[in-house]
This record gives sequence, structure tokens and C-alpha cells, in this order.
Amino acid sequence: MKINRFLKILLILFITACASDQKTLPEANSPDAQLFKKVCSDCHRQTSSWRARSAAEWDETVDVMLRHMKARGVAYDKEEIQTIRAYLRRNAK
Repeated sequence: MKINRFLKILLILFITACASDQKTLPEANSPDAQLFKKVCSDCHRQTSSWRARSAAEWDETVDVMLRHMKARGVAYDKEEIQTIRAYLRRNAK
């Protein structure tokens, strides 16, 4: 019984840690992270998906997003996009 209880507590702690981790951006208080949130959160909710991609994969993802933005007539600042790209690459897997 004590082992079962211990495993339940351990599982709860693990789930809590994972759930809270998903809402935490790397360098969360940095200007780059804040820019990422500002620009990308209009269409995307914040998750931990940044950890699932390599730097090269992030480059491709940003390129795809830029094509989507252009097709929808969404304006963007090229310097901000380069800052976001560098931020994602720096924090990729």
C-alpha cells in the first residue's frame, strides 16, 4: 500500500511539473521571448513545442509561417522575424 501511495504522489508531481513546464518559455523575461509571445500568440497559444524542433526545423517553420502571413496579408517586421528566428534557434532541441 505504501508503494502504491508513493507512486501516485510521484505521478502527480511529474504531471504537475510537465504541465507547468509547457507554459514556461526559455529566457521568459528576455526581450526576445516577449517579442516571440507578442508576434506569435495572435495565432498560436503558448506551448512547449519549441523544444520539439531542431534549429533547422525552426528555420523551416518560420519560413512556412511567413508564407502563411503573406498569403493572408498579415504585415510583419523583418527585423522582428529575424530576432524571433534567432531566439527559436538558440532554444531549439
